[in-house]
Amino acid sequence: MYHNKLSISQLYDKFYEDIRLKILGEKDSYIIGNSTEELTTYYYQSKNLEPLEIDDEKGESAEIKKEVRTVPASQRDHFYQSEGDLKYEFESIHITIALKYNPNFQNILAVRPSTISLSWSPDDLKWRAYSVDFSLDIKGYGFSKSQDQIASDINWQKQQIYNFLHLVNTEIEKCSITLQSRIRSFVSERKIKLEQDQDKYASLLTQINIPLKKREDEATKRIQIDHKPLVSSVRPTAKQPENFYIDRQKVLDIISVIDNQGMQFEKTPQSFQQSGEEDLRNVILVGLNALFEGKATGETFNNKGKSDIYLNIEKGSILVCECKIWAGQNLYGKTIDQLLSYLTWRENFGIMITFVRNKSFSKVLSEPEQVIISHETFLNGFKKLSDTHFLSNHHLPGDDLKKVEVHHLFYHVQS
Repeated sequence: MYHNKLSISQLYDKFYEDIRLKILGEKDSYIIGNSTEELTTYYYQSKNLEPLEIDDEKGESAEIKKEVRTVPASQRDHFYQSEGDLKYEFESIHITIALKYNPNFQNILAVRPSTISLSWSPDDLKWRAYSVDFSLDIKGYGFSKSQDQIASDINWQKQQIYNFLHLVNTEIEKCSITLQSRIRSFVSERKIKLEQDQDKYASLLTQINIPLKKREDEATKRIQIDHKPLVSSVRPTAKQPENFYIDRQKVLDIISVIDNQGMQFEKTPQSFQQSGEEDLRNVILVGLNALFEGKATGETFNNKGKSDIYLNIEKGSILVCECKIWAGQNLYGKTIDQLLSYLTWRENFGIMITFVRNKSFSKVLSEPEQVIISHETFLNGFKKLSDTHFLSNHHLPGDDLKKVEVHHLFYHVQS
């Protein structure tokens, strides 16, 4: 029953406990390495509810409906009960009040405000993500309401709805402020503790003279300890100019570095809400150059176009990445064309980085496969290496015998 539901404040207490446990499970480096405000905003947005709001632009609508219902014999006038059940026409009015879209409306209706009415329940209405509906019988067996009575009943029901929305939104606003404050305090306390732990462990290890073993990303570790050049040279002959290539494992290591940055986009979306393609690409460039620049003379990642990343050596580019914000299947097919147009017979790999601002990230991830396998250059080997990393083999336009391995990376950067 409605009265037995969890209250909004109790739900927010549960939200806080879930967030607290999640923070305790995060790596120390993640908590220490991000600002208190960024972490607070991230965890807060992962749970907080948006208020239910009336859509004034769409307003309200009414519809009169007629239907034939069965009146049981027991409900008929005493004199006619012996004649059995009766088919009778009823009239009702259906009122729809438009709401602004709220993805959390089901969660909100699963709880109740602290103050409730004993004579009215929102569960008697039909709630949708875009509206709330209710119906009133205005004419039927044994009754016919006057226009004044109909208007009075409708206004009373509307007033109950408005009162309910006010109570819910007021309590959500109050609980949201409290939740944000509690998260901020806990993150701040956690950062202090972890920093103190680091100092304590460092002091202990100095005392016992044993170095602390660090956990590092495997790809980063390989990059840091690999003393071989990132790009290898093919010995030139009198008939063949100097050529360069990059092996597949190093390409996968580069993708791993990009992945690490992509996950930061997703964990702290508020930091990148206003970022365009070039801004997001430049963040990735910083991370790549921090690890790879200097691995071999003259090698560095830079940009040649509006949203491109190139691994360059003194003789030219050896690996190409194309960055785009998702804008539908048609553009994605054109982006594949664009990437392949940058490659020559010397390159064996290409990387496509797509930033998705759509709310339904899962829907977007279901669309690229068909674009990829139906592309005119597609050869074979489409694979989903992870939920957000696809692989496909293509031939270069105009060169059916030249195969290129293309990696498709997707990151959810909400606006």
